[in-house]
Amino acid sequence: MRVAVSGATGFIGSSLLEGLLSDGHEVVAGTRGETRAKSTPGVSWVTLDYNSESNLVAFASEVDAVVNCASPTASEFAGASPDFTEIYLQQISRLGAAAAKADVPLFIQVSTAQVQGLAPGQDEIQTPAHLSKYGLAHARAEQLLEEILGASSTVLSVTRLSNAFGWNPELKAGSWNLFINQLILGAAQGKPIELHGSRKSKRDFIPVVDVVTAIMRLLDTEDLQCISGIWQVGSGVCRTLDEVIATVKALVPNQHDLEVEWLTDASANELCIDISRAEQAGLMNHSDFAAELRNLFSACEAAVSHA
Repeated sequence: MRVAVSGATGFIGSSLLEGLLSDGHEVVAGTRGETRAKSTPGVSWVTLDYNSESNLVAFASEVDAVVNCASPTASEFAGASPDFTEIYLQQISRLGAAAAKADVPLFIQVSTAQVQGLAPGQDEIQTPAHLSKYGLAHARAEQLLEEILGASSTVLSVTRLSNAFGWNPELKAGSWNLFINQLILGAAQGKPIELHGSRKSKRDFIPVVDVVTAIMRLLDTEDLQCISGIWQVGSGVCRTLDEVIATVKALVPNQHDLEVEWLTDASANELCIDISRAEQAGLMNHSDFAAELRNLFSACEAAVSHA
């Protein structure tokens, strides 16, 4: 299979690229920055120009699927001007239009469970009016892609991810601001950890390896019509942030004295998702949560010791 991955150097995109290569697929890797070494077997690196239709159509041409992993982080959206969101949406629209023009069979949009808002009791169809800038931008991106690809032969599959965590060799990347990544990296550095939010807030945390598995199983589906629509991708377990910290203290080596300070006393909220559709379709692989925490800690500890 030949797969075009935009955002290929990001947290999800780089992990997906590794998974695709391990399974013997060919990857067209798109990035907005300088392209990586062109000697990587199985990878064609492309610098994406969202202002060039011909560039985007060439990126999407002669592939079996486009997977869009490109997105600013939640913190980047939070502090940005309205123009920032509009530029992001314009880029998504242009990539979708290019995929349609190139007659790509499948377009997978990597989205976020935050399109549901930070509140309990909502299913995957509901989109409440009050969303974070991050959630609102992704909700609008989904809508735009539905409008653009709905008039084409390209099947749209949306994966709404819960809180992913896992290894990223770039220790200054935005993914290290994710709650579990931040917690584990701080533990590996052996220093007190300062966190924002509420210890009673609840989240579904999923290892990035399970995210990659879900996306790759979508790609391997022969009947594309049956994978159209929205897929909630998560662990299916909702934990308070306090429970995560307790797990790290109890099950990650030498972390029973881990010091955590909450800098804000925010109101508790909840973002738990229903992954039943993904489970019924066989998309989910449930890695052991504690084992993944330990694996991430080991990788961080080794990286910190060589820094």
